[in-house]
Amino acid sequence: MAVGFRPGLLIDASRGDRVLGTGWWYPTTATSGTRAAYELLPGISHEGGAFEQAPADVDGPVYVFSHGRSGTHRVYTVLAEGLAARGYHVVTMDHPGDTTFDWALGTAVSDEDNERQRLDDLAFILDELRTANDSLPLLTEGRPVLLGGHSYGAYTALGGAAAASRAVNLRGVAVLEPYLLRLTAAQLAAVPVSTLLVAGANDTTTPADVDPPHAAAHLNPDLLSSVIFEGVGHQGCSDVGLYAEVLDEHPEVPETIASFVRDTAATVTGTLGDPWRPVVERHVVAVDDFCRPLAF
Repeated sequence: MAVGFRPGLLIDASRGDRVLGTGWWYPTTATSGTRAAYELLPGISHEGGAFEQAPADVDGPVYVFSHGRSGTHRVYTVLAEGLAARGYHVVTMDHPGDTTFDWALGTAVSDEDNERQRLDDLAFILDELRTANDSLPLLTEGRPVLLGGHSYGAYTALGGAAAASRAVNLRGVAVLEPYLLRLTAAQLAAVPVSTLLVAGANDTTTPADVDPPHAAAHLNPDLLSSVIFEGVGHQGCSDVGLYAEVLDEHPEVPETIASFVRDTAATVTGTLGDPWRPVVERHVVAVDDFCRPLAF
């Protein structure tokens, strides 16, 4: 199925005009158009497979996805396009105070503030989905909603699941290479829907034998599914493998930045240069296999 993409910029007036960048990937009947250009660095972008501003004329469940620490809402374009091609409307959001730019500029907030802000960001996005907006799908009554996140984004998804279930038709939570240790027993026990934990055997940031067992001790075992992927590291679901590939086409990028990107890309599998596309595809399939019976 063809994929459309619409970027967005939302302002939460109730929190001092807090600005959140967003992305929306969705199935479309469009067969041609301008391909989305995703920016890696100012002036350096790569072309995606989605048609930007294509008609959003195909319905489907909404998967709201939260980025990891020091990420942005556009670090998961391959994952989002893959899920949209399977019929999902994928919505990603920035978490100001914990983006790449905040960490580069020294404006990152404390863990406590970050967690509070992340949960408020999720609640704000769910509210915005219920209001007509060209940059987001309209959450009509009864439309299925799924929550997801990578790394610290798992805190957003699982920590916000109980409140989300009271506001929308929440069907499930699917989190990838999740950071789970800061979720309390009470937060985890309050998750009311089926949950998927996808971990990587080569993940040294949120190890498969540390974070998932912490959550599993408190989540409802009857609603819990877990997957551990061999040969997958912490960035297995993100675009960083693609970034390293694109960098080779841009020798003008400063070596300090290029080295950082390559070091990060090495954590897709644990070894730089390993094929990254099949790794992201494994995550797409895992999320789809879990979510499809719940939401379609």
